[in-house]
Amino acid sequence: MIVLGCNNISLSFGIREILKDISFSINDTDKVGVVGVNGAGKSTLFKIIAGEYLPDSGEFYTAKNSKLGYLAQNSGLDSSNTILDEVLAVFSHFTEMESRINSLEKSMSTEKDEGKLNSIMKEYSRLSDEYAVWEDSNTRAVQRVS
Repeated sequence: MIVLGCNNISLSFGIREILKDISFSINDTDKVGVVGVNGAGKSTLFKIIAGEYLPDSGEFYTAKNSKLGYLAQNSGLDSSNTILDEVLAVFSHFTEMESRINSLEKSMSTEKDEGKLNSIMKEYSRLSDEYAVWEDSNTRAVQRVS
């Protein structure tokens, strides 16, 4: 199954053409490396895929329910953390939210006081909605640019 595809992506900054007619697809089982000399447009391509830049022409798409992340080249990484720790730190608010939602689910199953239960259910509903909005906003099925 294709999880990411680009079709004829082009981008120029003024008269300088950075990317021209870039096309590729990545399947869910692929392992991919992007290699090129400095200034070849690797970071620019990633910025297009991450939604930071809009291409002048072409289209790209991601599989439904996929999530994209991008760790910038010069992101000021804390050298005591692994790359995985840095990538996961971007989502720390949402992993904490998941933990809180799980905790609230357990509380709802054991709480006997109706007033406390209603309070727990309201917080659970609010967090679940917030989490669902985040999840939806980070899922792109198709983006077309022409």
